[in-house]
Amino acid sequence: MLFYSFYAKIYKVMMPKNIDTEKDTEKNYDVLRQRNTELAAEAVFSYLEKAAQENVLPHIDLDDATTRETIFQAIVGLADNLFMQGSVEDAESFAKIVHPKLESIMEKLQKEAMHDPLTGALNRNGIEKFIDYLDEIGTTPQALIAVDLTNFKSINDNISHLRGDEVLKEVSDILREGDVVARIGGDEFVVVLWDDRPESERTENITHEEILNLVIDRISVRIKEFIDNNADLANLKFEVAKGATVWDPDKPLNEHIKIALDAMKVDKATQHEENGKYR
Repeated sequence: MLFYSFYAKIYKVMMPKNIDTEKDTEKNYDVLRQRNTELAAEAVFSYLEKAAQENVLPHIDLDDATTRETIFQAIVGLADNLFMQGSVEDAESFAKIVHPKLESIMEKLQKEAMHDPLTGALNRNGIEKFIDYLDEIGTTPQALIAVDLTNFKSINDNISHLRGDEVLKEVSDILREGDVVARIGGDEFVVVLWDDRPESERTENITHEEILNLVIDRISVRIKEFIDNNADLANLKFEVAKGATVWDPDKPLNEHIKIALDAMKVDKATQHEENGKYR
């Protein structure tokens, strides 16, 4: 593959051909690390850029400093283990070993780039990619729901931030029961309703509005059960505000989110009027 020849070519120029694993491994590795780690990393980055262009691997933003540092440290760690142990004697062997590990690293980075680390839900980038995916397979969402945790700040202030994190995770899990969910703000989520079946296989005589109402009812029931089982939240007048919109294929994702958020704010204002406002 491109990576093998490109990466190996650079390493073979700079690295000693024969390593005596008993006497010279440490000395030669020190020289290798000092002179070649940056060069090797750049070779890998070049491979990743070309692989992304050729659709061999998913695109990763290699201009992002955090991404580059993550990949670089992985390369250094692999070199530490393999060369110091005498597991490989030339760059081509190293390339063949490191390549699948890099693919695993890239998959991890790709997932992290699209998911919220606390809740495991998608982030805004992830939900955009999901909508793009639906478009690629020739389908559209049915509806979008915006969810906000009313009086969430009171949990952090009166109980603890740890408890607040637990609530975010549990609410996210409830919202993800059968639907695609993204966390788009501190305590704001969006739920995308969609049907992965081809249009020809959808025999139910039910509109998107009816599906939306059923899902909102399910979320309301599950959230009520959650609050009823957690007295500390009920005492703080914790609730979940919701707003929704049926999907219009002529409108972009951001417009659907705005419509749903505006409707959610009305619901939240009503909750504040009835139960008192904390936030």
